[in-house]
Amino acid sequence: MKKVVKKIAHKETEFEMLARLMQDGFARVDEKFEKIDSRFEQIDSRFEKIDSRFDLIDSQLFSINHELKDHRQRLDRIERKQAGALANLDESVHRSEFKTLSRRVDALEKKAIKK
Repeated sequence: MKKVVKKIAHKETEFEMLARLMQDGFARVDEKFEKIDSRFEQIDSRFEKIDSRFDLIDSQLFSINHELKDHRQRLDRIERKQAGALANLDESVHRSEFKTLSRRVDALEKKAIKK
């Protein structure tokens, strides 16, 4: 009988077995969550890097848009000046034409004086 008592004393009760199984299960779940937490930290780090790169791209696009706006304004001014210059060309005479005309007038005046 003593041997039977010893076996029963060392034998795990159903509650103890259930508690041990649950503890083992929770330990495995905790290990998995630690791995998952580590992975999420890596992902967060990558997202922070990507976010900073997007901030840089956003500031560069803002700068490019500002420069483009400036170039458009300058181009508009140049086009307006060019349009005005073309309108004035229609009303003006080229220097070589003026010199030729001036020489012809001088020649005609000299002929008129001789007569």
